[in-house]
Amino acid sequence: MSKELVHFGWAIKKLLRQYDKWLYLLKNLAFLDEIPTKLRDKAFQKVFQIAEIAKYNPKERQNYENSLKYYRDMENSLDLKYAKGLQEGKEEGLKEGEQNKTLEIVKNLIVIGLDNETIAKGTGLSIAEIEAIRKEMK
Repeated sequence: MSKELVHFGWAIKKLLRQYDKWLYLLKNLAFLDEIPTKLRDKAFQKVFQIAEIAKYNPKERQNYENSLKYYRDMENSLDLKYAKGLQEGKEEGLKEGEQNKTLEIVKNLIVIGLDNETIAKGTGLSIAEIEAIRKEMK
């Protein structure tokens, strides 16, 4: 232990600075059964969590590691599935948007008076599809 830590003897009530809280925690961690109110910051909570795991016996630690691995595997699977779903949704949306744009173009070409064959050549749609669109417009 550093000289400063050995001589650090403040009561928890006197801790004001983060530095003092860290010194208190490092000196007293082994003797604390619960997190003192003054040390409820997120960083200190993480230290207590790590300290709890460090106290595990080998079997408990192995169970914890297995549980953590299972959790991470599940989380990664869900993240992958979510990302895949987003990609599929994006592709589907683009395809639908493209179809809507083609439909709009066909309707405009019908309105200006082009025949089915010319519209089919320009859009890639079949004459039957263009005739169906014409019927919908009436």
